[in-house]
Amino acid sequence: MLGPSIGPMLVKEKKTTSSLVKKVKVQNAIYEIDLAEYRADDLPTIVKIAKQVKLATNSGEGVKMLTRGTEVKLLNRDGLELIIETTDGVAKGRVAVETTDLYGVLAQAKFDKDAGKVAGGPTTAPPKPPVNPPAPVNPPPVAEPTPTVATPPAPATGGPMVASGDGGTDGSDNSAPTPEPADKKLSPEELVALMKKFIAAGTLKEFKPEQVVTWKAGEDESIDGVNYQIGLVTYKAQTIFGEKPVNAKALIKGGEVNRWVFAKSGMEMR
Repeated sequence: MLGPSIGPMLVKEKKTTSSLVKKVKVQNAIYEIDLAEYRADDLPTIVKIAKQVKLATNSGEGVKMLTRGTEVKLLNRDGLELIIETTDGVAKGRVAVETTDLYGVLAQAKFDKDAGKVAGGPTTAPPKPPVNPPAPVNPPPVAEPTPTVATPPAPATGGPMVASGDGGTDGSDNSAPTPEPADKKLSPEELVALMKKFIAAGTLKEFKPEQVVTWKAGEDESIDGVNYQIGLVTYKAQTIFGEKPVNAKALIKGGEVNRWVFAKSGMEMR
C-alpha cells in the first residue's frame, strides 16, 4: 500500500501473484519486460483496460464500469498494482497490472526503438541528387608533357650509409609511421578502469560506485549494426521488494563509454 488512501479503491479488487517479469511477443520479436527496471517517469501516461473492471467513483455514490479498450490515466505503480484514473476524472483506484495493456505498451516501445521508429525522433530528409557541373563548351587544349631530365643525386653530407638487413639503410627513415587503429581496443583491465572512472565522475545517476558488487569485461556485441566492447556491472538497488541485484552493461566504442543500458531489457540508463 502507499500509506493513506489516495481515493476510492477498486470494487471487488482481484489479487494477483504474477511476477514483475513477463515475455511479450511483438510481430516476430519477443521482449522480456521487467517492471522493476522502469521508474515512474519511464511509464506511459495512458494505458488501456485489457479486462473489464469496476472502479468506485470519487464521489462515493456509485461505481463506473471500464470495458476492454477503455483508455485510462496511469498515475503510478505499486508492486503488481497500478493506480489509475478515468480520463474524465470521475473514478480512481488500484488494479492489477494484468488488467491493463501496460506490458504490451512497453514491448511495443522497444520494438519501435529497434525498428528506428521512436516517436518524436528526428526525421531524416531524403538526400538531394548531386548537381553535375556543366561541361565547358570549348575545353582548353591539353599541353604535351615536358620530358623531365634526371638530376644526379646530391652527395651525402653525413657519414657513409650502411645497408641494413631489411633492404633499407641504417639511420634512414624509409617507412611511414604506422597509424593507430581508429577503433581503439581496450584490455579487460583498461575496460574495468574506464567504467570505474566513468561512474566515479557521477555522470550516470542510476547507481554509485559503492553500490557496485562486481566489475568485469564481457564479450563484444554488435548493436544496431555497431560493434561495441562490453563492460558488465552488478550493483545493489533498493526496490519495493527490498534490496535487489541489478545487472548493467556499458557500451564502449573507441576507448570511450558510449552509453549504459540495463543488461536484461537493453533500456538506456540515465
